[in-house]
Amino acid sequence: MNELAPRRRHWTFWPLVGVAAVFVLAFLLAGWILGSSGGASLALSAAGLEATGLEGRLAGPLRARRIEFNRPQVRVVVENVTFDWAPSGLASGKFHVTDLVAESISIATAPSNESAKLPLTLEPPLTIVVDKAQVKRVRFGTLPNANPGSGSTFVKVDP
Repeated sequence: MNELAPRRRHWTFWPLVGVAAVFVLAFLLAGWILGSSGGASLALSAAGLEATGLEGRLAGPLRARRIEFNRPQVRVVVENVTFDWAPSGLASGKFHVTDLVAESISIATAPSNESAKLPLTLEPPLTIVVDKAQVKRVRFGTLPNANPGSGSTFVKVDP
């Protein structure tokens, strides 16, 4: 009977090592994503954003020459953007932006014959706190065609 006891420990030891290894790898991956420009680029790409001239880290501060969001019905381009935030605010349910500066934001939507519909709610999933935000130029326009990935450009609409 004494010979079986070490085997039981052996079978419980390796699964625990495996679980610990997964947690360590997840922690290291999160650290890389939050603490490096390569990780920030990967996270922005996973969110459907294309960033060029990216410097800094996702945990802040982060700078980009250009960030684009392209979908068939909308295209958003933010140029020369600097972003900093307090990630610790997420623990209390707050998205706390400490600094947000952009040279320009351009928003273009595809033409539509349908009337605009209000969303069911405008309440964000988190409380949003912004200490400082500055945008020098905002442009609204329409997409010349419904496929923004095909080289479409903004049609500027002056107020």
